[in-house]
Amino acid sequence: MSWSITWQLAVAPACVIGAPSLPQEQAPTTVVAQGSQPPPWFAVLGLRAADVNFRMKVADRVVLVPDQATFLDEIARWSLGARWPVLIEDDWFAPRFIRAFKPTEVVRRASVGSPMPTGETLRLAIDRAVTAAWGRPGAEVPGSMRAAFDAVRFTPAGLVAMREGDPQTCAGAALAAWHGEPVAWLEGDFGSLGSTITSAQMQSLSEAVEGAAKDCGYPALALGDSIETVTVAMTTGLKATLPSTPQFTQIGGSHSTDPASTVDALCRTATGSRWGVASSIVGGPEQSVAMAMGSIFLAPSEVLLWNGYPDSGQWQLYGFSQAGPALESAGFHATIRDGSEADARDFRGAGVAGLNAPLLLIDSKGNWNFFDLADETQADALDVPPLVVPTALSMIHSFSLQMPAYAPSIGARWLDHGVYAYVGSVQEPMLNGFVPPSLQVDRATRFVPFLVASRWLEGPGDACWRIALIGDPLMQLRPAAAGPVSPRLPPDQIPQALQAGCTPLRSAAIELLAKAKAGSADPVVLGDAARDIALLGDLRLACAAFLVAESLTPAAAAAAASHALEPLFLTGDHEGFMRAFALVKSPTARQLDLLWAMWTPFIAPTMDRSVVRTLAANPRQPRAAVDLGRLLPQMARALGPDGARAAITAAIAACPDDGNREAIRQLLGGV
Repeated sequence: MSWSITWQLAVAPACVIGAPSLPQEQAPTTVVAQGSQPPPWFAVLGLRAADVNFRMKVADRVVLVPDQATFLDEIARWSLGARWPVLIEDDWFAPRFIRAFKPTEVVRRASVGSPMPTGETLRLAIDRAVTAAWGRPGAEVPGSMRAAFDAVRFTPAGLVAMREGDPQTCAGAALAAWHGEPVAWLEGDFGSLGSTITSAQMQSLSEAVEGAAKDCGYPALALGDSIETVTVAMTTGLKATLPSTPQFTQIGGSHSTDPASTVDALCRTATGSRWGVASSIVGGPEQSVAMAMGSIFLAPSEVLLWNGYPDSGQWQLYGFSQAGPALESAGFHATIRDGSEADARDFRGAGVAGLNAPLLLIDSKGNWNFFDLADETQADALDVPPLVVPTALSMIHSFSLQMPAYAPSIGARWLDHGVYAYVGSVQEPMLNGFVPPSLQVDRATRFVPFLVASRWLEGPGDACWRIALIGDPLMQLRPAAAGPVSPRLPPDQIPQALQAGCTPLRSAAIELLAKAKAGSADPVVLGDAARDIALLGDLRLACAAFLVAESLTPAAAAAAASHALEPLFLTGDHEGFMRAFALVKSPTARQLDLLWAMWTPFIAPTMDRSVVRTLAANPRQPRAAVDLGRLLPQMARALGPDGARAAITAAIAACPDDGNREAIRQLLGGV
């Protein structure tokens, strides 16, 4: 079907959003059919989602909350007059988002002092939050979601499915509030993230989602109806054994015994055709909320395309020779790495101070624990680098999401490092199971939601298969060629009533630093100040805070060290990082990732012996054999044979499972 989207500004049809009702900001581009054919359903879906994204007013602030109950209460402060990012405070996902969003103000809100509601109280709280988000500022909150949507002549484009007690509830509430989506509450056991759900569980989940769509109050169950997407904001297995019925017909035929993608098998009619597109929100409360905030508020303009495929045969069709120019013409800055600039060593080097790739497309071959790149070189899953900012990722790779709950696997590492939208395979999909990047980018730069653009949507390739979608199915790229996103509202334009209980983070942290420099702060207070500064995403100030701590007392330096590690890593301060690392008594798995990402590209006979000793004492478990295997020649040089054997023996004792323990033990033969 031939269609295009023009780069003109226009008001969307009233059946989508009534133009006189919503704030009059820049509208998205219009969809124009070529010839007499109407645009396809996914193009219209993109227009509908863009109309919301372009019109909403965003305040230039981030609010950090301490718990889920406070998060729901803060989201209930949104309205059509202003919305802003809300994060459940943590030391990993929150700083990444703040670095990307670059707000004028970061505030910390006090807890509402009550636990996360349950039962009917929870459902009413989320209904209230979504309803308030679609009300006019200062006006009485409409009586229901439906009343709020009807008041502005709005028709939802998607549905959010939740289950009480799951950690993704807050993320689902935020997405429903932003996009204007009805919420469905499901019941049942649908497995855990890393499990393969049974055919009976798959049937039950499919029926529950279909029933929710039927009962949501809007036309559904056919492409071109109102409800086109389902956000599965609850814990499910990412893989499924499919029932042997026409509804779940696979590309590989009914004889296939390998699992398929759970979300690809959802939103299917009795004959197996698609009535919508589903995706999963994953992770705990902090991670899943950061995933939702990334999809709502971040608009990546920088794109990294890493091509690990040869420029020949079928592989050539999945390269980036067309995708790169298409991104550039849409206003993105695209960097293509291929050939001699895209091997495994280059990949490790690109992450030596964190990988800054807001949008990342990768082509590679391999398994859950390794990926082959250019020139037949191989990167390990442990080479997945820490990310500078949250990232939207499309990885054409056979098994990247085969073991999403196993920490050392490719998919788990990408997600833990800050990927908020992920296109990846749960099992061998065959290359043509993926949408070629040229088509994927062509769709996505025309406002088709990123995850929807990454899936086959018609024809034989659209049968149930193995490509999983993680993230918000309505998340869009926002091409610069379409015009600027509406300017943010200064924080001082937010009514004081909406800022109750909030404390500016920067001023409080700087005040504590000044007291510390004057000698009037104890180490605990200084540690809190260092944490707050790191949370702000101000890398220069965070590194300076550690220098201040070092100039005071050993106790002060030790209190600040843990919070300084990531800023020192991201600024490439190797010496400062090693000084801080030496003060951290029990490094976390994420801090060990920083250590190894910083030094792995520099493992060589000239490596400083003190660095070798630090690395040898801190391999990443359970796959310590990978780290120590790379370091082995330098361990023998820097530690001597006895020292090297001692380090390996210590790693064997610390390894939690037999298979990996044996892999480490085999290194003893190389000393």
